Amino acid sequence: MQHDKAIVESLDSEPESFSWRWRDVDARSMVAVLVLVYVLVLIRTAWVSDDAYITFRTIDNFVNGYGLRWNVAERVQSFTHPLWMFVMTFAYLITGDLYFTSIFLSIAISVAAVLILVYGLAWSDISAILALIVLILSKAYTDYSTSGLENPLTHLLLVVFILVYLRFEKSHRSLLLLSLVAALGTLNRMDTLLLYLPALIFAAIRLRTWRTFGMIALGFVPFFLWEVFSFLYYGFLVPNTAYAKLAAGVPQLELVHQGLIYLLNSISLDPLTLFVIAGTAVIAVFRRESRQFPLLAGSALYLAYIVFIGGDFMSGRYLTPGLLIAAVSLSQLEISRTLIGSLGAVAIVLAVGMSSPYCPIFSNAEYGRDDIPSADFRENNGITDERGYYYQDAGLLRWKRGVAMPSHLRIRQGEAWKTDDSGKVVVGWALGYLGFATGPHIHIIDGLALSDPLLARLPATKNRQWRIGHADRMLPKGYKETLETGQNRIVDSGLAAYYDKLSLVTRGKLLSWTRLKTAARLNLGHYDHLLPVTLSPQQRISRQDVTMLVSQGSPWDADGTTHIHPTGAQVDLGEIVAVHWLEIALDHNDDYRLVFVRGTIPIDSLVVPAAHIRGGGMALHLIDVPAKAAETGFDAIRIYPRSGDSFYSVGHLRFVGNEATPDSVTTNSH
Repeated sequence: MQHDKAIVESLDSEPESFSWRWRDVDARSMVAVLVLVYVLVLIRTAWVSDDAYITFRTIDNFVNGYGLRWNVAERVQSFTHPLWMFVMTFAYLITGDLYFTSIFLSIAISVAAVLILVYGLAWSDISAILALIVLILSKAYTDYSTSGLENPLTHLLLVVFILVYLRFEKSHRSLLLLSLVAALGTLNRMDTLLLYLPALIFAAIRLRTWRTFGMIALGFVPFFLWEVFSFLYYGFLVPNTAYAKLAAGVPQLELVHQGLIYLLNSISLDPLTLFVIAGTAVIAVFRRESRQFPLLAGSALYLAYIVFIGGDFMSGRYLTPGLLIAAVSLSQLEISRTLIGSLGAVAIVLAVGMSSPYCPIFSNAEYGRDDIPSADFRENNGITDERGYYYQDAGLLRWKRGVAMPSHLRIRQGEAWKTDDSGKVVVGWALGYLGFATGPHIHIIDGLALSDPLLARLPATKNRQWRIGHADRMLPKGYKETLETGQNRIVDSGLAAYYDKLSLVTRGKLLSWTRLKTAARLNLGHYDHLLPVTLSPQQRISRQDVTMLVSQGSPWDADGTTHIHPTGAQVDLGEIVAVHWLEIALDHNDDYRLVFVRGTIPIDSLVVPAAHIRGGGMALHLIDVPAKAAETGFDAIRIYPRSGDSFYSVGHLRFVGNEATPDSVTTNSH
């Protein structure tokens, strides 16, 4: 520790009332003991997530000669962490195992990061002890120090970056090293660039020469090389998951609201993590720790980004880099040199950390059992304690001799699919364990679009049950048949044309000039006009089915009503209609979007809000047809439930004149 000698010397001048001081305690031994405790906690909490196996399927295909692909028939980047993927691939080549390899490799990397923190960065043994206690008691940090995801490597690269930054000597060589570590961190997960950016800019500004730009560019060569490879191989610069998750069509304010809920969820399950992140920032500002400001700015920028994108479905996962920066900041503080003062800081951290309902030091093999009364691992506003959810089937302490891990039922389902004929096309969701167990010879259409290039670019199904990172897609008519036969049978003509371009990129000759040119045009959005704003629903309703008049207040499932699937339904009119008003009966307590269609082309749309009539039942709505649809005419109306009670239905649909609005119906205008 950097200043232990100075501390001991200064203690001699402390008042006699503080006769028991840190020099009377073997602080260095306490640091070593806490490092050992950290290792034991990681072993007790070690697990491998379902999402990790999405990457593991690609790794297994790669090692077995099928390329960096999830489905062997197409080049799609279904992983978000290239560097972690390559590290795991190298380890898999040696061990031939992914479950135990990911756990023990993650533990080794996590311990390396902690050792750098306590022995390379901490101001003293005392501050190292405080930082260690924070990391040990943080549920988020311990949960994702294993899990099979990239977090451990993110932590190691981040702490190395901070080490270089804090020892930066205003030289171009140091800036080059700083840029290289930041580039590797970005290669490990692209959005973590926000963590490094403020400190990197600050370090460059200090040099005040044009050479700094060259040093930064040179340091980022590994990341640039990956981007070149990504474009040449996959045809795109960002993972397919970015299209699937960030282009799901959820309004931005709704995403921000969900992002704030993500933070509240963390406070509920793991109060220490955000407490330390916020508290450390306040302390640094109060004490004017100016060199830490860029690091804390990176943490704040990343936190803002997390809120902006709606957080995550995995409780606490995205908060671990910010906590590590906070722990480093704590380790840099000149904590009160008396035992009483130091214990005060430790006591606060212990009190907050131990208040967590799932404090990591108490975790054992029973974690995640459904029959424990206090267990609450399921979804809360779409956010799940993922370790609790999967630990009983994927936790290290659950392993028994002769039992293959993970032992989840999706593994067994995948093995059952594996026995089917090669080349079969199936549809599934939550495809980590299941996809890996299925093997390379079954083509799986991912209903969440994470590994499917076409579905990722289509609008997500909109209903009140949407979950961040889990945007359901509806299969276009003819898409499954297209994959089964190899011939384009997609019914929507515009979408069929788009798929021809996309499949050329994902399946065509790798270095064909036509393919590369098409890939560039796809990246620039030249073919986006071919994508539908909304998809034609699988459920089709004929005009005859909506002719029986339904009175206001009739039960939602009365004669004359038709149940609507949550993914929507299309009413085929059988002719082109050009009218200004229509009357439609819909279940009263649900919101719906009506899309007016001519052929396969959506003309315009409007939202019909819930009427909430007294007594419930069906509500009659008089709709002012959007001007564009009224002028050009339409031959179908698509009805998409947006929110409500999941019991959706439509009664009659009829066109009315432009006379005054009848008293018996609710008027809705666009």
